[in-house]
Amino acid sequence: MKVFLFLSLFFSLSSIFSQEKDSMKAEKDRLDSLYIEEVENHRKTAKILHAEPLFIDLIRDLGARKGEKEWNVGFGLTDNDQFDSYETLVEYEWAPINRLGFEIEVPFTFFYPTTEDRVNDGIPQNKMNGLKLAAQYSFFVSEKLNTTLA
Repeated sequence: MKVFLFLSLFFSLSSIFSQEKDSMKAEKDRLDSLYIEEVENHRKTAKILHAEPLFIDLIRDLGARKGEKEWNVGFGLTDNDQFDSYETLVEYEWAPINRLGFEIEVPFTFFYPTTEDRVNDGIPQNKMNGLKLAAQYSFFVSEKLNTTLA
């Protein structure tokens, strides 16, 4: 009798967990389908999904659509003998119309002494390095050729 109860409990629990996994898979499949429908099959303006290069910062995705926007933050550290240099940037990208992207970037550098005496001789002043503005226009987008030219 104990074996029968144990086996019934075991199979009941395994059935419940397998149904939960099936429902999670169904939900993931549904969300994937919605994403594909929204990004690839939506008939707005043509837009090809391209991988962005690692060493070239595109202003917006190629073939950007009106209303797309994005914030980016970057950070870097340079270790020097007498001071550390912390470099950071904040950038905002947006597309005011289809295929046209703009970017505003503001880079900063902060310096911090690394020696114990904290003498500021030879340590540069903290500064805003500039204001960078950029624009990008995708003048040719072809889904048939899977090509975008900007």
